[in-house]
Amino acid sequence: MNLRAMLAAVTVTLLLAACTSDMTTAAKAIEKSGASAKTVAPAPSPLTDSISVSPLFIPAGSQATGTIKLAHAAPAGGLVITLSTDLPLTITLPASVTAPAGATIVTFPIATHVGFPNSTTTAPVYAQFNGTVIETGATVVTGASGSPAPLAITAPVLTPSTVVGGNAVLGTVNLTAAAPAGGAIVTVQSSNPAIATTPASVTVPAGSQSATFSIATIAVTTNSQVAISLGFGGTFLTTTLNVTPVANGPLAVPLLATPAADARFAPGTNITFDWSDVAGAASYTIQIDDSDTFATPLIVSQSVSTSQFSTAALPVTTMWWRVRAVATDGTTGGWSTVRRFEVKQ
Repeated sequence: MNLRAMLAAVTVTLLLAACTSDMTTAAKAIEKSGASAKTVAPAPSPLTDSISVSPLFIPAGSQATGTIKLAHAAPAGGLVITLSTDLPLTITLPASVTAPAGATIVTFPIATHVGFPNSTTTAPVYAQFNGTVIETGATVVTGASGSPAPLAITAPVLTPSTVVGGNAVLGTVNLTAAAPAGGAIVTVQSSNPAIATTPASVTVPAGSQSATFSIATIAVTTNSQVAISLGFGGTFLTTTLNVTPVANGPLAVPLLATPAADARFAPGTNITFDWSDVAGAASYTIQIDDSDTFATPLIVSQSVSTSQFSTAALPVTTMWWRVRAVATDGTTGGWSTVRRFEVKQ
């Protein structure tokens, strides 16, 4: 071995000895302090809220499903999540979805609409809650111009189209072809929900061309027209619903129930006067007097909203009572038969 090789070998030996010495010293120091050498794992990534849409590519006119995954379970009372999009002519979302208390996953429906032929549109989907906004996209694919005509709706059918307020109406949605897999969600709107109330939407089941929904109406005092609209595929079609007041025919005469004829009561007794309901009556007038001719002044002349009246303040004497119905416009029906009773010591 020449001199240069000998010097290189000595240098390597000295370096190895130094490293061994340093490692031994460090190990003794750790052992003396009572600590142990450990491998520190990297901190886990923090949980985040997320939103996704399935399927990734949605045939126009069919329904997709949005899924929101929460980083933390929904609080007591649930978590209301607001939904929105910038392209409402491409997709329709519910205004909000509620995650039940304790839930970390919640889903919501996404209705899609047909766009330009042979086009693909990605509509943004936003979810907002507790000051946080998360987003994803719903990609809607419309077939080529040579494809079959896109699915569409016809004007809503109302049965009946004219109804006395307070009665229900049956609405029917009709499609131009069978609904696709997953069904077709059709938006329903009322121009005056204070008079006629509709559901927010109705789903035509897969393979079907129609579905029905109920419209609730309230009693009105004048003829009212309400526009009932259906929305699908970016198109809205409307039919008019006519809501009418109860006909102003003669009110029926009430039938007296209690007290029975010639009933007798002790002074101070709370006596209940009861009679039959009258259709179209807004109130009733009851009269009680000590003469069967009911000449004024009367002992009692009272307007009541229900078909019953009670009092404990009648005098000790023989009396008669009668009742008549009163309509909303003030029109009165005929008086009932007259019935006698007595308050006696």
